[in-house]
Amino acid sequence: MGIVLRTKNLDVSTGSLLIAVINREDSERYGLPKESVVNIAVKDTAFYVTLDVSDTLVQPGQIGLYSDIYARYGLRDGESASILIDPPNEVHKIIRKKVLGHALSEDEIDLLVRALISHSVKDVMLAYFLATFFNPGFDDDEALSMVKSIIRHGRQLTFSHTSTNVNRKDAVYVVDKHSIGGLASKGVTPILVSILACYKQLLIPNTSTRAITSAAGTSDVLETVMDVEIPEEEFIKQVETIGAGMIYGGGLKLTPATYEMIRLEHGMHIESFQKVAISIVANKKSMGLTHVLIDLPYGKSAKVHHPEDADKLKKFFEYLFAGVGIKVKVHRRLGLAPDGFGIGPNLEMRDILYVLEQDDRRPEHLQHQAVEMAGELLELTGLIPKGWGYQEAKRKLRSGQALDKFWEIAIAQGASKRISAGEIELAQYSHIIYGKDILALSAGASDAADHESAIVKEIDNSTAINIAKRLGSPLQPEAGIYLHKYIGDEIKATDKVVTFYTAQKERLSKVIEDTELYKDLFVLG
Repeated sequence: MGIVLRTKNLDVSTGSLLIAVINREDSERYGLPKESVVNIAVKDTAFYVTLDVSDTLVQPGQIGLYSDIYARYGLRDGESASILIDPPNEVHKIIRKKVLGHALSEDEIDLLVRALISHSVKDVMLAYFLATFFNPGFDDDEALSMVKSIIRHGRQLTFSHTSTNVNRKDAVYVVDKHSIGGLASKGVTPILVSILACYKQLLIPNTSTRAITSAAGTSDVLETVMDVEIPEEEFIKQVETIGAGMIYGGGLKLTPATYEMIRLEHGMHIESFQKVAISIVANKKSMGLTHVLIDLPYGKSAKVHHPEDADKLKKFFEYLFAGVGIKVKVHRRLGLAPDGFGIGPNLEMRDILYVLEQDDRRPEHLQHQAVEMAGELLELTGLIPKGWGYQEAKRKLRSGQALDKFWEIAIAQGASKRISAGEIELAQYSHIIYGKDILALSAGASDAADHESAIVKEIDNSTAINIAKRLGSPLQPEAGIYLHKYIGDEIKATDKVVTFYTAQKERLSKVIEDTELYKDLFVLG
């Protein structure tokens, strides 16, 4: 059945939700109740929307579309909009084929990617498709076909004077590092980018995310001292001029299909590692990279729990990056604790500056990881001989060159001046948890007198994230937790072990009282 209505701009944003409004008379006349999902065609554009019903927002014969839809599809008021109920769709057959366990051809995958971008298929059908990443899964050829299709239907940044010919003295490479996440602190990337940006032969267009399930995304941390949302043209010019930029990647929208997959999966709070790898590879290719390092931590409280799963994912990344012509180094490591001492935007930025300033209070593990990964990337490009990357990267850190480069990037992105780690503001209210409390909780006792000391074997990332979020991070950037003890340290009854920071007394009281919340933070032995 076909229905034709006239478009009306409701001039209100709904974000990523595609909603349309019809008058109650039309709802009853055409049998279209509230929350019906229908396909709308305007000229050559078709997309699915969820219907709402109103007596006043639109008149009979009109269909109200929110401003996001107008902006996305370039619509105008008064255009004819055809509403198609249960239209036949070839994509449905392809999704059904995959659900039943059959492999898809390159053309079929391309049609699915186009459907993701155009909203020409109902979200519920696309959700079925995304579920096939879990079962039956994709073989390597299907996965690579999907990466290439996502890239083909997106955009790619280009930078001047880049080359992959290592024999050229003036060769310039576009490099970056990406972590699959799971660890509680995000300090590695800003330090690594600052080190690599000291080399004129490298361009580092780094993009990062905001917190979704974590206490702070890298973008949230960087935003404490610089603007992370700058126009694309300025970003490209900055990278070409000073060698690097560090921005929030969500603003670029280079690969629309990956953002649609994130939107569809957002409410599920689970991700397929295949889908994660496909999205990362497509996004890195769209950034114009020639070389990339993938940080792949695994462990009980990381995203990847088992070493054998980390091995499989490592091989999968290597296959996909080779398929799109990017040289990759997968840094597989055991993640038994956050990389830094601070968890929360301001606390993590303080750790970063402690390392860049070479302050005695710096987290040594954070420094080691950043230097090691920077060294591996230097060796991957061929700029530094094998076995010498770590020493060379550390030299840039110790000399102060990396600190200077960090602030050059920050000032280019809106920072008004350089500040020291000691100038980073922390939340007004704080509370210290001492060793006697942690020892008692670990022993399952109310009195720690019989438990004089213990060694920290592990720090649970998920517990650290949960506590920091309960204290207000990342919405309150000055909130979070600070670890006074790290893996291998001895905890005695009188030692400071962890400090909680928050801007609200009520939050602090609730976290202090809820000992179940932090009793698993430290695994002792």
